[in-house]
Amino acid sequence: MQHRGVMALIGALAGGSLYLLALMIEADWLAGRPALGVAVLAGVFFGGLMVTLGRLPLARSALGAITVAAVTAALCLFASTRFAEASDLSGSVLAILSFAVLAWLPWPFLMAQGSLGWRDYPTLFIESWGVVVRVSVALMFTGLVWLVIFLSKALLDLVGVPVLDVILDQPAAPWLITGTVLGLAMSVVSELSDVLSPGLLLGLLRLLLPVVLGVTAVFLVALPVRGFAYVFGGVSSALVLLAITGAAITLVTSALDEADPMAVSSGFMVQSARALAALVILPAGLAAWAVWQRVTEHGWTPPRLLAATAALLGLAYGAAYLAAVLRGQGWMERIRQTNIWLALALIAVAALWLSVLNPEAISARSQVARIADGGAIKVDVDLYAFKDWGLAGAAALVALHKMAATDPALAARLASAEASSSGSAPDADPQTVQRALVASLPLQPDTVEAQTLRDQIFAGVSLGDLQSWQTDCDARLPSGAPGCVLVVADFLPAMPGPEAMLVAREADGYLVTEGFSRDADGLKRHPLTSYDGAFPSFDAASALITALQAGAAPISALPLNQITVPGQPGLVFAP
Repeated sequence: MQHRGVMALIGALAGGSLYLLALMIEADWLAGRPALGVAVLAGVFFGGLMVTLGRLPLARSALGAITVAAVTAALCLFASTRFAEASDLSGSVLAILSFAVLAWLPWPFLMAQGSLGWRDYPTLFIESWGVVVRVSVALMFTGLVWLVIFLSKALLDLVGVPVLDVILDQPAAPWLITGTVLGLAMSVVSELSDVLSPGLLLGLLRLLLPVVLGVTAVFLVALPVRGFAYVFGGVSSALVLLAITGAAITLVTSALDEADPMAVSSGFMVQSARALAALVILPAGLAAWAVWQRVTEHGWTPPRLLAATAALLGLAYGAAYLAAVLRGQGWMERIRQTNIWLALALIAVAALWLSVLNPEAISARSQVARIADGGAIKVDVDLYAFKDWGLAGAAALVALHKMAATDPALAARLASAEASSSGSAPDADPQTVQRALVASLPLQPDTVEAQTLRDQIFAGVSLGDLQSWQTDCDARLPSGAPGCVLVVADFLPAMPGPEAMLVAREADGYLVTEGFSRDADGLKRHPLTSYDGAFPSFDAASALITALQAGAAPISALPLNQITVPGQPGLVFAP
């Protein structure tokens, strides 16, 4: 009961501290980087204290928690200096994930150090999975308590007894209640560690091991048949492979447990774990190759740096697992020791991304260098992204504007990005938007007659239409080309002069189309359809636009005959 009281008090202090911090930020007593530092310090400290207390004495638990919290807060503060505002750090995926690693992974090592030593794998294994189970159950119980509170409030309101209303109307009440309940729940689940052991979770995970092994094997066998070029079309394929790599590492670790006596024992499961451990390097290597292909084509960006980091870690796991398996007897224990060192490596990598390594600066330098190289590279650079890359992105935009003074194509691209990012603002200049769209909308064929029709279309539609088309053009195809094209040809033989078809792919992958013609009354708009009534989407839409941009689409008559009765509509077979 004493331990429960201490944990409940710690939870209440955590909730109260965060409430006071929120008040100070709201009142502008604390803002910017100091607010970020205090928030990270308090959150990590109280979180670590509740996770480790019970496994460690109070003094040792508090010392470890404040040490980890101070280091994490210092690194987050340092990383925030890459941005004009500290709050902008929340937009950096690598920074957020690095923070999560630093705020989570050290606790098993601290608890193991207080027991049999920080390198004792059985303790590390049990404490790591135990933290997952205890925190998950405590959060579920906290949510259940709030459900009971709301139901109780509703019930008492039915009889006009607003007791809970008086309590819940206090601004600090939700913070204090949540913290107290969470601390109490962590205490109880810690006492019930034998009942709430990770054994059930590990047992369920082991059931998936043969499934993931089979799927991975089928993929690797089918890959050469299907073709590498078809599978590795972008970062999405790398993410799938990285997810499979992470799942395989997790399942192998769960199968090996803390020591050989607790590991899987049936011959089938042992060999499945061994085979999956040996195969980890293959999806990791394929993911690294897919990321590198994307980087070679389009340069570095923060998401690609994240994918590359994950791929390198996956390769490290895969190489170590394969070496452990090939060495024969004792492969399980070698993998367990590998897990220790690679977990420490993951903590070190997270610290590097918050300190020495600056993903936004690396990305900005990469993209500016690609633009400086000239050629078609300019069209596939996402200039919107620079605004999310902090001070490095802002400096890159300044450098690009200086380059644009002597580069008309880059100047048009910058104008296009700025016009599109302005949305439908009333002060947007239609002429500027038209010039930007001229630079970014591919025209086929690019003749004087086609340009004249294009300019008439731009002059005859609304500013909102122009901005919408610009947005579609900026939603790049997997190849990096604009997601739009304007095709000019004699589509309506009964009308004089050529007509135009606008074909674009929206960011969600679906095709949008519109037709334009001219007559004595001016510009006319026509809906477009296909003979079978369906438009391509996703990869098929990208392939269609790519073909139209290349001019590889000859105009042909529709292969139909109709019944023609004077004065009556013709009748044709529907597809």
